[in-house]
Amino acid sequence: HFRAVVTLLPDEPLAHKQLANALDANGLADEAEAELATVLKANDRDLDGLLRMGMHYVGRRNRSKSSSEREKYAKLAAESLQKVLDLQPENAAASRALKELQEKS
Repeated sequence: HFRAVVTLLPDEPLAHKQLANALDANGLADEAEAELATVLKANDRDLDGLLRMGMHYVGRRNRSKSSSEREKYAKLAAESLQKVLDLQPENAAASRALKELQEKS
């Protein structure tokens, strides 16, 4: 369903974000990441896209089996979440997620 919307509206960021959510929920993390990357390629200051990508990476970090993968995704998550805070310092969701990520490291 969401793939059809993305096909019809390829320049609509919300369509890509919704598809990313559906893909993530179905365990298709690489595909979800690609959809979010599409959003951020079009607009690297998309706060919602950056926050979603950061949270996506937090999820991947939490599901990773190896310490090197956990470290990789923690770094990517921190970078995305910090970009949100650079653009919107009062963003509570990004601030909370980054703090929790730093506490787990």
